[in-house]
Amino acid sequence: MALCPKIKKKIYKRDNNTCFYCGKKMEEVESVESPDHRTLDHVFPKTFGGTNRKGNLVCCCLECNDLKGVLPPFFFMKHREEIKQAIETEKDIFLIDKLEYHLIKP
Repeated sequence: MALCPKIKKKIYKRDNNTCFYCGKKMEEVESVESPDHRTLDHVFPKTFGGTNRKGNLVCCCLECNDLKGVLPPFFFMKHREEIKQAIETEKDIFLIDKLEYHLIKP
């Protein structure tokens, strides 16, 4: 079920357009390509019984939302930098493999 724009605006205002996880202040940018794109995140993921209630939704930057996925909030906040580094390392390894097999030109 999609949230109505009115509720989204209330949550963004409540959270002062600031990412709950990293503290990044975001502008009201609606372009998904923008690094300042704000999203809403389910603190307790719906897959683990989280709801669409305002108390379970927080303003979140796109990077943190992507990194957190379905992780519990306490685990994500404790290990955020390690998760980010692991994902970047995995992307680097993927690119190196593609280069070695000449799938992309250097």
